[in-house]
Amino acid sequence: MIDLISELKRMQSIDNNETFDRTTDSLEAIRNFLGTVTTGLIFKGTVSTYTGVNDFESIELAGWGNTAFEGWYVYDFWDVGGLGAAPQGEARIITGYVSLTGGFTHAAFTAPLVLGSEVFIIHPWLYGALMAANAGTYAHPNGVAEQIAITITPVYPVKANTIYLDLVNLTENCTIRVKVEIDGATPRTIETFNWTTGMDDGVYFRQIASDVEITVTIQSLVAEGAVRDIPYRYFTED
Repeated sequence: MIDLISELKRMQSIDNNETFDRTTDSLEAIRNFLGTVTTGLIFKGTVSTYTGVNDFESIELAGWGNTAFEGWYVYDFWDVGGLGAAPQGEARIITGYVSLTGGFTHAAFTAPLVLGSEVFIIHPWLYGALMAANAGTYAHPNGVAEQIAITITPVYPVKANTIYLDLVNLTENCTIRVKVEIDGATPRTIETFNWTTGMDDGVYFRQIASDVEITVTIQSLVAEGAVRDIPYRYFTED
């Protein structure tokens, strides 16, 4: 592991013999240094093989030991085509790593990585300094049984910073519950909100930290008469 602070000080020539070497001390060199596989929390590589939305290989990132990057994140930094095509700008959690080939398995991107594209492999501590956004639509069935609308399954301790629910399509009163598997197995209700028609169209819950599954459920007091779409959005920090 390289001492990053010492290296940056050397680049700044903070010693008794101040010199400047463009190949090591320029802003471009510092940028390249920070993007190499030597800083410990972030690794940079180029896609050498890809077969689908769930995997790729980068020979530059081979040799770190099987499973070394499991639980880390892969971030597609640059589309080799130069047009910013998907999945540029997307990040996904890594579920498998093969040291011999630099092979990565990960949650699906919206499109496959492209040969030559540049990726960053980011430690969860560093990735956790950024806030991840998640969004979708839950189809609430026509009935009065309690239904799971959102499930958050942490790989590492996570904070559900804010969870939003858009209830504009509901026509009947409902009960919304936030649950956490406190004992590691059974969801326990930690917050209950009784929503009635005429209230604000959206509701939110904040600051729920957990290393086990978090769920949000919705239970209609009277059947809706039809399936109702409930858009949701939540933000997490590892």
